Amino acid sequence: PRPRSRLLVAGGGEGWWAMSLQSLAFVGKENEPLYIWAQGDEAQQLHLQFLCHSALDVVEERQAATLSGRRISSSSDMFLGQLCPLEEYRIFGYVTNTSLKLLAVTGDAVNEQALKDLMKTAHRLFVRAVQNPFYTASTAVSSTRFQSSIRQAVAAFNAR
Repeated sequence: PRPRSRLLVAGGGEGWWAMSLQSLAFVGKENEPLYIWAQGDEAQQLHLQFLCHSALDVVEERQAATLSGRRISSSSDMFLGQLCPLEEYRIFGYVTNTSLKLLAVTGDAVNEQALKDLMKTAHRLFVRAVQNPFYTASTAVSSTRFQSSIRQAVAAFNAR
């Protein structure tokens, strides 16, 4: 069985939760937040958002290294792998050819291939959401269908 930890849950109580994906953030080309899903109460969600923001520097460093030719770029390079371990979390990155950044915060070691698959799925869901003719580019995604699909994908990932 998966390791379990005490965690504050929404409403101020405590609960048991199998530690896996804590947060999934979509960040635009100009580092604007487009959608953030996070576990926990408001304080924990804010902390996870801060961690994602902190990891953007590492993403930009890796993008710069790719652009300067220090690393060969290929379609497999979209998944950046683990960016940095911070406190009790690990942050993973994924960058698209349009500079959309996906950041995943996990609470423990995860199967990187499964996480890569989740991020590819999340990217496809995002593309579907922004194809809506009523969506304004570079703004937060507010589609309830998108939010529901992300929650389902995360739940499936955490159930592994």
